[in-house]
Amino acid sequence: MNNQSNPLFFHRWIPTVIGVIIVVLIGGGVIAYNYLWTPQPVELPTAGEKKEPDQTVGWKTYKNEEYGYEMKYPKNWSAKHESGYNEVLERYYEKNIFKDPTGKYILYFGIVPEDSNIRTPNLKTGVGFTQVGTDQTINIGGRAVKISNLIYEPKGTVQEVWFGPFEINDFKGKAEFGYLTDDFNYNEWFDMAGKPELEIAKKILSTFRFIETDQTADWKTYRNEEYGFEIVLSEGYEGFWTKERTIRKEREMDSPFVVFYLDASGSYWPNQEFDVFGVIIYPLEKWNSNAEIDENNMAWIMGEEDSPSSFLGFYLGKNNKHAFTWSKGHDCPYYTSGQPTPLCKLYEEVSSLMKTFSVFDI
Repeated sequence: MNNQSNPLFFHRWIPTVIGVIIVVLIGGGVIAYNYLWTPQPVELPTAGEKKEPDQTVGWKTYKNEEYGYEMKYPKNWSAKHESGYNEVLERYYEKNIFKDPTGKYILYFGIVPEDSNIRTPNLKTGVGFTQVGTDQTINIGGRAVKISNLIYEPKGTVQEVWFGPFEINDFKGKAEFGYLTDDFNYNEWFDMAGKPELEIAKKILSTFRFIETDQTADWKTYRNEEYGFEIVLSEGYEGFWTKERTIRKEREMDSPFVVFYLDASGSYWPNQEFDVFGVIIYPLEKWNSNAEIDENNMAWIMGEEDSPSSFLGFYLGKNNKHAFTWSKGHDCPYYTSGQPTPLCKLYEEVSSLMKTFSVFDI
């Protein structure tokens, strides 16, 4: 008998088919509900990926074009640059001064070429005051700079906070943060520790960064075709001239000496001619046989049993015929009144200027 043509056959299977359909629909609904309505896992950033808000948004920017750096400071703080000659110390100085709105919290910051004699902020000491190091550091220009406190021992109070000294690239610097009373003296009862202004000062220091500036745009290049060298002369060398002399050295190392002069009118300098520096030229064959260079880049003819060592100058380089060294003039020229002339700062920065020295074959 053919069951497919029997109506009773279909009636028996209808409940089963309906049941299967219901199960499928219920199962699919559960899956869809779980997918659509159950919260899906979300990958959260790790602690290392969390970004702190930039606390310097809206701050002003101080730029130092001479040395090519910038720092940020709060809108209600002030920034001032000072440089010049200190008659008491008889030295040039360089510093930036950041003050809070009251003018009593003061951050001093200074950075200069590492081989210069220009003074940066002077870290104060005195009777009853002691410098005490801490285990804290601050990031200044990518360097971990040590922090220390100036403690007034009778009271145990922190009178100043010092940062450094430190070195960044070819520069050296220091910073200090303090609080001054109306008469610009210390308050022995005042304690800098924990003050919110101190944290602001640290944040200002942490914003230090070098910027790209074309400091040599107005500089002039001196080129010596006879001996094969160049120097890029900075501002202040306008009107310079050179003279060639001969330096007598042992072992047939007699050498021409190209001296760079500037006008020292009004100073006590003889003939009003200031010899800022000179480039000494040695014959390469004699140099290779006799000269030695020490760890400080100083060149010598090393002494023998019957003669002392002879200083040849600070080494600069060689070309195909000559070796070169340099030396500074004897002193910086002062006016007849006793005040230093602007040439004194050029004299202090000769070491930095020598970094522009280059040679070429002749």
